[in-house]
Amino acid sequence: VPQGTDLSTDKISKSFSDAQTLFGKIYPKPEFKAFLCYSWLLYPDMTKLLPEDSKIKAFAKNFEIIGTVQDNEQAFENLFGKTYKRPPKIKNPTSLQKLAEENPKAFGFACGIINL
Repeated sequence: VPQGTDLSTDKISKSFSDAQTLFGKIYPKPEFKAFLCYSWLLYPDMTKLLPEDSKIKAFAKNFEIIGTVQDNEQAFENLFGKTYKRPPKIKNPTSLQKLAEENPKAFGFACGIINL
């Protein structure tokens, strides 16, 4: 999931639909059975802390989590930049940056699947 991606429900639904159409044209056989995503955006410890109206939380709910690893490096790179040693104290942090500063161990990677 590229940084800055619109995670609104309609955009996510369209993306899944477009992916099914495209992959079906490129690889007509075998049939695709699932979508798989490996991202910090799916990490359950983090998503539990997000507000109910969070677009990240809504995106993550599409997936059944099949594996996790507690390594917050990718999340912190996306939230604070590529060069960091620990979450920096920044002016006017986003709510997600505040969450990471306050709960660094709540961030990691998760692998999720959507069976088709």
